[in-house]
Amino acid sequence: GPAIEVRTARNGEKITTIDDVERTLQPEMLVIADAGKPVAVAGIMGGAASGVTDRTSRILLESAWFAPGQVRRTAKALKLPTESSYRFERGIDPEGVITALERAVNLVQDITGATLSGPVIDIYPRPFTPVSIKLRTARAGTVLGCNIKHHEILHILESIGLKITDSRHDSVIGLAPSFRPDLVEEIDLIEEVARLHGYSNIPVRAPVAEITTRPPDNAQILLKKLKTILTSLGMTETISYSFLSPRDIEALCFGDTDPRKRMVRIRNPLSDDQAVMRTSLVASLLKSIGRNHAQRNLDVRLFETGTVFIATEAGRLPVEEHRVAGAWTGSRHIESWAWPENKADLFDLKGVVEGMLSSIGISHWDIQLGTPEDPYFMPGASARILGKDGAVLAVFGQVAPEVEKSYEIKGPVFVFDASVQELLQASSSARRKFQPLARYPSVERDIAVIVEDRVPAKDLLAFIYDKAPDFLENVRIFDVYRGKPVPEGFKSVGLRFRYRAPDHTLSDSHVSEMHNPITESLLKSFNATLRS
Repeated sequence: GPAIEVRTARNGEKITTIDDVERTLQPEMLVIADAGKPVAVAGIMGGAASGVTDRTSRILLESAWFAPGQVRRTAKALKLPTESSYRFERGIDPEGVITALERAVNLVQDITGATLSGPVIDIYPRPFTPVSIKLRTARAGTVLGCNIKHHEILHILESIGLKITDSRHDSVIGLAPSFRPDLVEEIDLIEEVARLHGYSNIPVRAPVAEITTRPPDNAQILLKKLKTILTSLGMTETISYSFLSPRDIEALCFGDTDPRKRMVRIRNPLSDDQAVMRTSLVASLLKSIGRNHAQRNLDVRLFETGTVFIATEAGRLPVEEHRVAGAWTGSRHIESWAWPENKADLFDLKGVVEGMLSSIGISHWDIQLGTPEDPYFMPGASARILGKDGAVLAVFGQVAPEVEKSYEIKGPVFVFDASVQELLQASSSARRKFQPLARYPSVERDIAVIVEDRVPAKDLLAFIYDKAPDFLENVRIFDVYRGKPVPEGFKSVGLRFRYRAPDHTLSDSHVSEMHNPITESLLKSFNATLRS
């Protein structure tokens, strides 16, 4: 019909736009309609039925201003960005509607010779009200970092169409023009002053900001030290994701009551391989070694420091614990003509762990064979390191073959796992005491004792240190032998005693007076004999 109406679309209403595409409208979309149906999507595109053809003799010209937000939402919903929507979305001059209409009429008349058949109908229910903005001269100087004269500011504001209503020596008040919807507050005018004054005329000063950081806590200091120590011991640091596959954790054979079996599950994992938070660093290291073996890199020495996560009750945050772990597989030395091609064993890793403990100031610990709480170790090839208070500082051992197979690892792997918190407590309680370099020579005595195979060598050392005379500096094991002529079920342990006095040179007779009694006591206590 001949009517024209601006309204929102009815539910399910459709329109075929001038690009010959039928589009379904939504109730919140604004349309231009006749008495029966929409003929245009407001501010975006006209309808095909309202297009001009060679047979067109009468046309109705409509000029309007539409709210930017309304046009943007409709264009996005219809996936129909047009040049018209682009302009409306960024704001056009509401006072320019009549001017634009008159210009369109003039063009039509000039090009086609058309005549105007009726007057302009102007429906303007809410006329534009200009925004009054106050600019303080001092504020402009503070923001820009330079003083611009008042008369220059006044000239710049007038040049952009601002209607000045009040001008004083310290401020300017003006009405923003309708074609500048971006001018809303004082900072907008300051930006215009900077732009027209010239950015190159504003002096440049480097900003000064004080950055304060908290000093690292004891745990952070220890972690940094551990990384330095392990790197110096030939290990390479690796950093892996805290996310793993549940299969990686289950491959470590934890029991049902083991806290490490309680995994924190990710609600939206990127993949099944990253579906849970790790509960052990050992899983991350074994996975890294498996990837290295797949690339034929068989000699690997890795360590990692990181957090493990143990699930708690529903709705509560998991328990987080900082740990450090390492793994060694392959050769003992890097490939070189100068070194033999020996494979690393459990004692190489044990040396790394003991070197780490010594370097952070822990001097006294006890080693207990067996790790019943860590089922991923091979039976009889693992041990726990206990501190003075009996706390477990670390565990180490050889990984069981079935666990290696789960991670597609070829060859024996030796790993250790330690609690950073326990290491921190043990190292903070240890005090280092400076000991000057020895001024007098030492005297060494070697013995080889034959004991039952079941007797741990560490028990021999513990007994000697417990009975140690004043000048016994240290004792170390230099040989362990099984075979003829040592009886079956027995072993020969070679012990080297080092004696030294701080203020004089020990005589041979004096050393014998100390050495012989402790040797006899050792043989008697362990039912041992001297190997000739």
